[in-house]
Amino acid sequence: MVRKETCPVCKGNKVVAVTVNTGDRKHRTCPGCNGAGYQVKISGSYA
Repeated sequence: MVRKETCPVCKGNKVVAVTVNTGDRKHRTCPGCNGAGYQVKISGSYA
């Protein structure tokens, strides 16, 4: 079975805040879900 689960990195916001060298905070797309807001999980046994 395929399930969509909320991304644990961005918690569904699709972006994460990153602090750059100058001290400013910039928003970038989430590396955990590639900006989708969710991760696909495959569960169950497929034989």
